Amino acid sequence: MIALHEIIATFSLILGTANTVPSNGHVIHFVASDFETEISMCEDFINDSDLRKFEISIAETVSNSNSLEELESWLQSRRYIDFVRLEDYVIKTFPPRREFTIGLKMKGGTIREKVLTIVILEDNQFEFHEMREPS
Repeated sequence: MIALHEIIATFSLILGTANTVPSNGHVIHFVASDFETEISMCEDFINDSDLRKFEISIAETVSNSNSLEELESWLQSRRYIDFVRLEDYVIKTFPPRREFTIGLKMKGGTIREKVLTIVILEDNQFEFHEMREPS
């Protein structure tokens, strides 16, 4: 017999909302490397210990994004991100790079700024370069 949460999970996969379907107060886990599988979607903050997982999730999301605007929208949809700013400048390297400045809501109520550097590849492809503290 199929359990109700399995039916909901299958339906959520079809709708693309798999990481937001609660099951007994937890996120249903589908993609082992996805950051949201490691914390509850109900969390409004991120722990220091989750920063590396967040960085891995960003790298995967960047490589699957079709535009910087799509990536910006994904970042803005995270409850543990206070603000997202796509910087106006282009870093003139080969290939060129763009940066996002984000504010992570940390446990304890502080906001920690991070800079995400994104490499702009050919054919509108993107690659995550680094997450660092602002200069």
